Amino acid sequence: MKKKFYFLLFLLILFSLSSFVKLGMAQTDDWTLTQVGGDWSYYSPSSWESPYNFTVSYFQYKKEVQNFQKWQFGVRCLDADVGGLWEISKVFHNFYAEVNSTNSDKRVIILISHTRMIHLFGLKDWNTLVLIYRDGDWECCYSGLNNLFVQVYFWRNSSDTIYLSYRLKYSPNDNECVFGEDIPFVVGSSFFNNVTLYQTVEKGLSVNTGGYIKGEKINEEITTGTGGIPNPSTEKELPLAQVIARNVWNELNQIWESFRNALPEDIRNFLDSAGQVISGFGNFLYTMFNVFWSILVDCLPILFGAYGLYLLYLIFSSLEAGDWSPLFEHFFKVGGLFISVGSTLLSVVRTIVNLIKWW
Repeated sequence: MKKKFYFLLFLLILFSLSSFVKLGMAQTDDWTLTQVGGDWSYYSPSSWESPYNFTVSYFQYKKEVQNFQKWQFGVRCLDADVGGLWEISKVFHNFYAEVNSTNSDKRVIILISHTRMIHLFGLKDWNTLVLIYRDGDWECCYSGLNNLFVQVYFWRNSSDTIYLSYRLKYSPNDNECVFGEDIPFVVGSSFFNNVTLYQTVEKGLSVNTGGYIKGEKINEEITTGTGGIPNPSTEKELPLAQVIARNVWNELNQIWESFRNALPEDIRNFLDSAGQVISGFGNFLYTMFNVFWSILVDCLPILFGAYGLYLLYLIFSSLEAGDWSPLFEHFFKVGGLFISVGSTLLSVVRTIVNLIKWW
């Protein structure tokens, strides 16, 4: 009799534990798959990867929320590759996020597109594009030559307004952003009662192009309530000088990676073994470049002012002497300086391209 009792007690405990686990899963992973097409190595609401092929692929999940207050998440393209002809070959890592309601015909949508492309001279480059859907049309909000992490917030500000906020950052852990906006949509108070969240991931390709993508959605948080909340975004924008310096440095890194990948394997292995030294030296150069660029940008008004005074001096001196040759000579020297700098940069690029082709 005791054995039967303990056996029944064991089954009851097991059933309770399984019910608890299922309940926990329903609360944390209740996205519903609505569409899927093409080829995927794996996909889920939080991570995905496609194989390298010529197939456009997509999938979509949805989630029902009552008394919507906030949907917060971050999107990043972990990797992408593209093959094809120069200048026209692109693979697109597209992430669509949409909030709509059964009580309204308003839709609030953001598209985050990371593009891997074959750029000048066959070098591969990145682009991050942010668009929003408003009044029946897409509006471009940001476009930049970097693979940036995008933090997104859909949040209820008041009884009749939903805000779409986004912040572009170099890393998810950064407290400062490259760019960001807070865009209001007046939707009516009943909009928030029954909301449907949609997320769609798409691998897009230009014509006759192969490619693959890998990405993830992280730091997701969905909250509910009957009232509005303060702006959940706390990131501050980076100074313009730092953004320019970081972008230039990233472009140099892209050129270096293209050059490195074209080298024979034994040389690449040697460079990898010396990676720590190279990385430390590179970080030092980047820090010095960043400091120098920041000082230069801060001093630009003074430099332009001094140059303007010098030009005025040349003009008045020429007027007084009745001889304009010093002024013309000055402009010829300035033009020659720009031509010399441009020729030097072009020679460097040609040298790198020739080395890549030679290897």
